[in-house]
This record gives sequence, C-alpha cells and structure tokens, in this order.
Amino acid sequence: ALNLQHTQNRLFYDCSASSGDVGGYFDAAGSDPHLILRLKDTYDGAEPSPNSVSVLNLTRFKWLLGENRFTPDIANTNFESMAQATVGTVIGQLREVPHSLPLMLCGLLALTALPVRIVLVEAEDGQQVLSLNSAMITAANSVYLPHRYLLRLDRSDGTEWLLANSTSGDELQAYVRESPADKPRAFVCREQTCQPPVDKPEDLVRQLVEAQSLAMGESAAER
Repeated sequence: ALNLQHTQNRLFYDCSASSGDVGGYFDAAGSDPHLILRLKDTYDGAEPSPNSVSVLNLTRFKWLLGENRFTPDIANTNFESMAQATVGTVIGQLREVPHSLPLMLCGLLALTALPVRIVLVEAEDGQQVLSLNSAMITAANSVYLPHRYLLRLDRSDGTEWLLANSTSGDELQAYVRESPADKPRAFVCREQTCQPPVDKPEDLVRQLVEAQSLAMGESAAER
C-alpha cells in the first residue's frame, strides 16, 4: 500500500504544492507530451474523487507511520501536509457546495480528528490462538468510532517492517515485548494517553465505549 501511494505521489501529485500555492492530484501523469491540460477531479459522485480518496489514504498513513514521517516523493513534505494541501485545493468548493464532496468532508474530519489507536498484539502460542485473536479483533471493530485505527502486531516480518518504518516504532516494540505469547493483549490510546492493557474482549469493548463517549462529548462541545 505504501509503495502504491509513493507511485501515485510521483506520477500525479501537483508538486508545486511544496511552495504552499497548489496541491492535490491530477487525473493524468505529466509524462504525456500530447496532453494540453491536466485536470483534477473535484466531485464525489457514484465514484468518489481520487483527491477525496487520497486525503483519507494520506491521513491513514499519518496515523499508522507517524505525523512527522516524510515521504521521499516530494521534497520537505509529509503525509499530513500533502493531505492538507489537497483539501486546500477545494476549500472554496467545500464552503459553497459541501454536498458535492461528501467523501472529502470525511477526509477533512479524519485529518483534523484526534484518532483512537488500538494496538493488538496477537497471541502466537497455544491451542486457541485463532479463536482468541479473532475474538479481540471482533471486539475492536464492534464499537462505532469513525476516527480509530487498529494495529495488529505479532512477531512476523510484517510487524518488523512496521516497527522499523513508524516514528512510534520503539513504543510499539515495547508493546510486543510486554505482551504474553499465549494470549492477545490490546492497548487503547488517544494522543499520548493510553488505557491499561487488556486481555479480554469485554474489557476492550468497555474501553472503546468510554472512548466513544468522550469523542461524542467533544463533538457536542464543538457544536
């Protein structure tokens, strides 16, 4: 997924965004000499705009890999700044006709939200490994939290890659090190505050319900 995002950035991103003037993704690469004009799709219809999808993707990479993770595709930019620049290209349209870009609005909400991070260190030993892990994953997805993401960790090569590439790699490595091998363990965090680790699905659901109540209270206060 990250390699695909890098390819999209390299071929379609408006690099002049690094100056703070323009941003977003063109519908065509700039390598075709026959193109007279490169356009940017700014309408979410039956198929969402590539720019709306890209804002959500960039935001998820920001969550997964860290706010300060720079991308090698565009000089001096990170995923967050690229998402902000992409939203900036349609900010006038969002003010005048927000219903024309519903998915972009979702991306903007995600970009400005304080996400709930669920780190699940999966069990690897024992006869009930699959059922234990599955029960915790079901619990993690059972509570409506639109701005939450689930990190599933184990001791595989995929987890090693994430630990090496995330700006929170040391923290995630500590979660793996502190977790037992015979049962899954979940850590629920928001910003720099984490709840006590839990090993049972019902305890994970309880913590997520508390996080949901907190998020709803903040939303009501903002209105």
